[in-house]
Amino acid sequence: MKRLAAVFIAAICFSPSIAPALTGVVIVEEAQVYADADLDSEVIGVVPGGTKLPLSKGTRGEYAKFRKTRIKDKSGKAGKIGWISSLDVKTETEIKKLKAKANAKSKGKPRSSKGPFANEEKNPERDEAGGELFVFTRSVGLAVGMAEYKESINGGDYSANLLTYGLKLTGTDVLLGGALMDVNILFHYGAPEYYDRLSQTKPTGFISWMDFNLLLPVMMREDSLIGIGLGPLLVLSNMSASDSNQTYSMWALNAGVTAEVTAGVRFGEVALRLDGKYWFERQTYRQLQIALQTVF
Repeated sequence: MKRLAAVFIAAICFSPSIAPALTGVVIVEEAQVYADADLDSEVIGVVPGGTKLPLSKGTRGEYAKFRKTRIKDKSGKAGKIGWISSLDVKTETEIKKLKAKANAKSKGKPRSSKGPFANEEKNPERDEAGGELFVFTRSVGLAVGMAEYKESINGGDYSANLLTYGLKLTGTDVLLGGALMDVNILFHYGAPEYYDRLSQTKPTGFISWMDFNLLLPVMMREDSLIGIGLGPLLVLSNMSASDSNQTYSMWALNAGVTAEVTAGVRFGEVALRLDGKYWFERQTYRQLQIALQTVF
Protein backbone atom coordinates (compact mmCIF):
# COMPACT_ATOMS: atom_id res chain seq x y z
CA MET A 1 0.00 0.00 0.00
CA LYS A 2 2.83 2.37 0.89
CA ARG A 3 4.54 1.56 -2.39
CA LEU A 4 1.34 2.32 -4.32
CA ALA A 5 0.98 5.67 -2.53
CA ALA A 6 4.59 6.55 -3.33
CA VAL A 7 4.06 5.74 -7.00
CA PHE A 8 0.90 7.87 -7.04
CA ILE A 9 2.69 10.88 -5.49
CA ALA A 10 5.61 10.53 -7.91
CA ALA A 11 3.22 10.41 -10.85
CA ILE A 12 1.68 13.70 -9.75
CA CYS A 13 5.02 15.41 -9.15
CA PHE A 14 6.62 14.34 -12.42
CA SER A 15 3.59 14.42 -14.69
CA PRO A 16 4.07 16.65 -17.80
CA SER A 17 0.77 18.39 -17.07
CA ILE A 18 0.78 21.96 -15.80
CA ALA A 19 -2.01 21.53 -13.24
CA PRO A 20 -3.09 23.27 -11.14
CA ALA A 21 -3.52 25.70 -14.04
CA LEU A 22 -5.28 28.92 -14.95
CA THR A 23 -7.19 29.49 -18.15
CA GLY A 24 -5.76 32.18 -20.40
CA VAL A 25 -6.60 33.85 -23.72
CA VAL A 26 -4.12 34.87 -26.43
CA ILE A 27 -4.44 38.66 -26.80
CA VAL A 28 -2.15 39.20 -29.80
CA GLU A 29 -2.73 38.28 -33.45
CA GLU A 30 -0.38 35.31 -33.19
CA ALA A 31 1.61 34.05 -30.21
CA GLN A 32 4.68 31.86 -30.43
CA VAL A 33 5.12 28.96 -28.02
CA TYR A 34 8.72 28.13 -27.11
CA ALA A 35 10.37 24.90 -26.00
CA ASP A 36 11.88 26.73 -23.01
CA ALA A 37 11.30 29.98 -21.14
CA ASP A 38 13.71 31.83 -23.42
CA LEU A 39 13.14 33.91 -26.57
CA ASP A 40 16.15 32.20 -28.17
CA SER A 41 14.77 28.68 -27.69
CA GLU A 42 13.01 26.63 -30.40
CA VAL A 43 9.50 27.70 -31.45
CA ILE A 44 7.31 24.61 -31.17
CA GLY A 45 4.02 26.18 -32.23
CA VAL A 46 2.09 29.32 -33.18
CA VAL A 47 -1.29 30.04 -31.56
CA PRO A 48 -3.81 32.47 -33.14
CA GLY A 49 -5.38 35.32 -31.18
CA GLY A 50 -8.41 34.51 -29.05
CA THR A 51 -7.31 30.93 -28.37
CA LYS A 52 -7.88 29.69 -24.82
CA LEU A 53 -4.93 27.92 -23.21
CA PRO A 54 -4.12 26.37 -19.83
CA LEU A 55 -1.51 28.48 -18.04
CA SER A 56 0.75 27.88 -15.07
CA LYS A 57 0.15 30.10 -12.05
CA GLY A 58 3.78 31.14 -11.82
CA THR A 59 6.13 32.63 -14.40
CA ARG A 60 9.73 31.89 -15.36
CA GLY A 61 12.39 33.86 -17.22
CA GLU A 62 15.38 36.07 -16.49
CA TYR A 63 14.36 39.04 -18.65
CA ALA A 64 11.08 38.24 -20.40
CA LYS A 65 8.52 36.35 -18.31
CA PHE A 66 6.85 33.16 -19.55
CA ARG A 67 3.98 30.93 -18.45
CA LYS A 68 3.93 27.19 -19.02
CA THR A 69 1.16 25.96 -21.33
CA ARG A 70 0.02 23.02 -23.43
CA ILE A 71 -0.95 23.41 -27.08
CA LYS A 72 -3.08 21.10 -29.22
CA ASP A 73 -1.71 19.02 -32.06
CA LYS A 74 -3.17 18.90 -35.58
CA SER A 75 -5.83 16.39 -34.53
CA GLY A 76 -7.13 18.75 -31.86
CA LYS A 77 -5.85 16.71 -28.94
CA ALA A 78 -3.66 18.09 -26.17
CA GLY A 79 -0.13 17.97 -27.50
CA LYS A 80 3.22 19.58 -26.65
CA ILE A 81 4.04 21.44 -23.46
CA GLY A 82 5.81 24.75 -23.98
CA TRP A 83 6.27 28.31 -22.78
CA ILE A 84 4.39 31.43 -23.92
CA SER A 85 5.30 35.04 -23.22
CA SER A 86 3.20 36.57 -20.44
CA LEU A 87 2.80 39.64 -22.69
CA ASP A 88 0.94 37.54 -25.28
CA VAL A 89 -1.69 36.07 -22.92
CA LYS A 90 -3.98 37.23 -20.16
CA THR A 91 -5.86 35.06 -17.70
CA GLU A 92 -9.65 35.13 -17.85
CA THR A 93 -9.65 36.82 -14.44
CA GLU A 94 -7.33 39.59 -15.70
CA ILE A 95 -9.48 40.08 -18.80
CA LYS A 96 -12.63 40.42 -16.71
CA LYS A 97 -10.92 43.05 -14.55
CA LEU A 98 -9.73 44.97 -17.63
CA LYS A 99 -13.22 44.90 -19.16
CA ALA A 100 -14.76 46.08 -15.88
CA LYS A 101 -12.20 48.89 -15.69
CA ALA A 102 -12.87 49.91 -19.31
CA ASN A 103 -16.64 49.87 -18.70
CA ALA A 104 -16.23 52.01 -15.59
CA LYS A 105 -14.23 54.60 -17.56
CA SER A 106 -16.78 54.70 -20.37
CA LYS A 107 -19.78 55.24 -18.05
CA GLY A 108 -21.30 58.69 -18.42
CA LYS A 109 -19.60 59.32 -21.80
CA PRO A 110 -21.90 59.90 -24.78
CA ARG A 111 -21.70 57.20 -27.40
CA SER A 112 -20.65 58.67 -30.73
CA SER A 113 -22.09 57.40 -33.98
CA LYS A 114 -19.61 55.65 -36.21
CA GLY A 115 -19.25 57.04 -39.69
CA PRO A 116 -17.04 55.67 -42.45
CA PHE A 117 -14.08 57.72 -41.16
CA ALA A 118 -14.69 57.24 -37.41
CA ASN A 119 -11.80 55.84 -35.38
CA GLU A 120 -12.20 52.30 -34.13
CA GLU A 121 -12.49 51.84 -30.39
CA LYS A 122 -9.29 50.70 -28.77
CA ASN A 123 -9.14 47.19 -27.40
CA PRO A 124 -8.59 47.66 -23.65
CA GLU A 125 -6.91 44.28 -23.40
CA ARG A 126 -4.32 45.20 -26.02
CA ASP A 127 -3.81 48.68 -24.51
CA GLU A 128 -3.21 47.29 -21.05
CA ALA A 129 -1.00 44.50 -22.38
CA GLY A 130 1.35 47.09 -23.84
CA GLY A 131 3.57 44.97 -26.10
CA GLU A 132 7.26 44.23 -25.84
CA LEU A 133 9.33 45.21 -22.84
CA PHE A 134 11.29 48.41 -23.48
CA VAL A 135 14.59 46.49 -23.36
CA PHE A 136 13.54 44.40 -26.39
CA THR A 137 12.26 47.25 -28.57
CA ARG A 138 14.31 48.85 -31.34
CA SER A 139 14.59 52.64 -31.32
CA VAL A 140 16.21 55.14 -33.65
CA GLY A 141 16.58 58.89 -33.28
CA LEU A 142 18.72 61.97 -32.88
CA ALA A 143 21.33 62.46 -30.15
CA VAL A 144 23.02 65.63 -28.93
CA GLY A 145 25.70 65.96 -26.29
CA MET A 146 28.90 67.53 -25.04
CA ALA A 147 32.34 65.87 -25.25
CA GLU A 148 35.42 66.82 -23.26
CA TYR A 149 37.73 66.22 -26.20
CA LYS A 150 41.48 65.80 -25.57
CA GLU A 151 44.39 65.66 -27.99
CA SER A 152 48.20 65.64 -27.98
CA ILE A 153 49.91 67.83 -30.58
CA ASN A 154 53.69 68.23 -30.88
CA GLY A 155 54.21 67.04 -27.33
CA GLY A 156 51.56 69.33 -25.82
CA ASP A 157 48.20 68.29 -24.35
CA TYR A 158 45.09 70.25 -25.35
CA SER A 159 41.39 69.93 -24.49
CA ALA A 160 38.10 71.58 -25.45
CA ASN A 161 34.40 71.04 -24.86
CA LEU A 162 32.77 70.11 -28.16
CA LEU A 163 29.11 69.91 -29.16
CA THR A 164 28.28 66.48 -30.61
CA TYR A 165 25.21 65.49 -32.58
CA GLY A 166 24.17 62.54 -34.71
CA LEU A 167 22.26 59.26 -34.90
CA LYS A 168 21.51 56.78 -32.11
CA LEU A 169 20.21 53.23 -32.73
CA THR A 170 19.32 51.00 -29.78
CA GLY A 171 17.75 47.57 -29.23
CA THR A 172 17.95 43.93 -30.28
CA ASP A 173 18.85 42.89 -33.84
CA VAL A 174 20.03 46.39 -34.82
CA LEU A 175 23.51 45.18 -35.81
CA LEU A 176 24.16 41.65 -34.49
CA GLY A 177 21.35 39.11 -34.49
CA GLY A 178 19.82 38.72 -31.04
CA ALA A 179 22.28 41.05 -29.30
CA LEU A 180 21.15 44.08 -27.31
CA MET A 181 23.22 46.96 -28.65
CA ASP A 182 23.61 50.73 -28.57
CA VAL A 183 25.08 52.21 -31.76
CA ASN A 184 26.06 55.90 -31.97
CA ILE A 185 27.35 57.85 -34.99
CA LEU A 186 28.23 61.38 -33.83
CA PHE A 187 29.84 64.48 -35.38
CA HIS A 188 31.38 67.78 -34.44
CA TYR A 189 31.85 70.26 -37.26
CA GLY A 190 34.71 72.72 -36.90
CA ALA A 191 38.16 72.62 -35.35
CA PRO A 192 38.54 72.70 -31.55
CA GLU A 193 39.27 76.19 -30.25
CA TYR A 194 42.92 75.43 -29.36
CA TYR A 195 43.70 75.16 -33.09
CA ASP A 196 43.22 78.93 -33.26
CA ARG A 197 46.51 79.27 -31.38
CA LEU A 198 48.24 76.78 -33.68
CA SER A 199 47.21 78.25 -37.03
CA GLN A 200 47.75 81.62 -38.68
CA THR A 201 44.40 81.34 -40.50
CA LYS A 202 41.01 80.23 -39.28
CA PRO A 203 41.29 76.41 -38.90
CA THR A 204 38.53 74.15 -40.19
CA GLY A 205 37.72 70.48 -39.78
CA PHE A 206 35.45 67.87 -38.27
CA ILE A 207 35.50 64.93 -35.85
CA SER A 208 33.32 61.81 -36.06
CA TRP A 209 32.86 59.17 -33.35
CA MET A 210 31.34 55.74 -34.05
CA ASP A 211 30.79 53.38 -31.12
CA PHE A 212 29.11 49.96 -31.09
CA ASN A 213 28.29 48.90 -27.56
CA LEU A 214 26.86 45.67 -26.18
CA LEU A 215 24.35 46.55 -23.45
CA LEU A 216 23.80 44.71 -20.18
CA PRO A 217 20.56 45.68 -18.37
CA VAL A 218 21.05 46.43 -14.67
CA MET A 219 17.46 47.45 -13.93
CA MET A 220 14.50 47.22 -16.27
CA ARG A 221 10.77 47.76 -16.16
CA GLU A 222 8.11 47.57 -18.84
CA ASP A 223 8.84 51.15 -19.99
CA SER A 224 12.24 51.98 -18.47
CA LEU A 225 15.80 50.70 -18.43
CA ILE A 226 19.16 51.30 -16.75
CA GLY A 227 22.16 49.50 -18.20
CA ILE A 228 25.89 49.50 -18.81
CA GLY A 229 27.62 49.12 -22.16
CA LEU A 230 31.03 48.34 -23.59
CA GLY A 231 32.25 48.21 -27.17
CA PRO A 232 34.70 49.30 -29.86
CA LEU A 233 35.18 52.93 -30.88
CA LEU A 234 36.36 54.54 -34.13
CA VAL A 235 37.33 58.23 -34.31
CA LEU A 236 37.82 59.90 -37.71
CA SER A 237 39.04 63.49 -37.87
CA ASN A 238 40.39 66.03 -40.32
CA MET A 239 41.86 69.42 -39.44
CA SER A 240 43.09 72.10 -41.84
CA ALA A 241 45.48 74.74 -40.51
CA SER A 242 48.37 76.85 -41.77
CA ASP A 243 51.70 78.23 -40.67
CA SER A 244 53.90 80.85 -42.24
CA ASN A 245 54.93 78.53 -45.07
CA GLN A 246 51.97 76.38 -46.04
CA THR A 247 48.49 75.12 -45.37
CA TYR A 248 48.27 71.50 -44.29
CA SER A 249 45.48 69.00 -43.78
CA MET A 250 45.69 66.45 -40.97
CA TRP A 251 43.68 63.25 -41.32
CA ALA A 252 43.51 60.72 -38.49
CA LEU A 253 41.68 57.45 -37.85
CA ASN A 254 42.00 56.05 -34.35
CA ALA A 255 40.51 53.00 -32.65
CA GLY A 256 39.53 52.70 -29.02
CA VAL A 257 36.93 51.50 -26.54
CA THR A 258 33.72 53.01 -25.17
CA ALA A 259 32.34 52.39 -21.67
CA GLU A 260 28.91 53.82 -20.89
CA VAL A 261 26.08 54.01 -18.40
CA THR A 262 22.68 54.50 -20.03
CA ALA A 263 19.16 55.17 -18.78
CA GLY A 264 15.99 55.29 -20.87
CA VAL A 265 12.24 55.69 -20.57
CA ARG A 266 9.51 55.04 -23.13
CA PHE A 267 6.35 57.10 -23.66
CA GLY A 268 4.21 55.16 -26.13
CA GLU A 269 6.19 55.13 -29.40
CA VAL A 270 8.78 57.68 -28.20
CA ALA A 271 11.90 56.92 -26.13
CA LEU A 272 14.12 59.33 -24.21
CA ARG A 273 17.67 58.21 -23.31
CA LEU A 274 20.50 59.74 -21.28
CA ASP A 275 24.07 58.40 -21.62
CA GLY A 276 27.30 59.04 -19.77
CA LYS A 277 30.42 57.75 -21.56
CA TYR A 278 34.15 57.38 -21.29
CA TRP A 279 35.99 57.23 -24.60
CA PHE A 280 39.43 55.58 -24.53
CA GLU A 281 41.60 56.23 -27.60
CA ARG A 282 44.81 58.28 -27.80
CA GLN A 283 43.45 60.22 -24.81
CA THR A 284 40.70 59.38 -22.31
CA TYR A 285 37.80 61.83 -22.15
CA ARG A 286 34.12 61.98 -21.20
CA GLN A 287 30.92 62.58 -23.10
CA LEU A 288 27.36 63.22 -21.91
CA GLN A 289 24.44 63.01 -24.33
CA ILE A 290 20.66 62.90 -24.54
CA ALA A 291 18.67 61.25 -27.34
CA LEU A 292 15.07 61.36 -28.53
CA GLN A 293 14.09 58.21 -30.42
CA THR A 294 11.09 56.56 -31.99
CA VAL A 295 10.28 52.86 -31.81
CA PHE A 296 10.46 50.98 -35.12
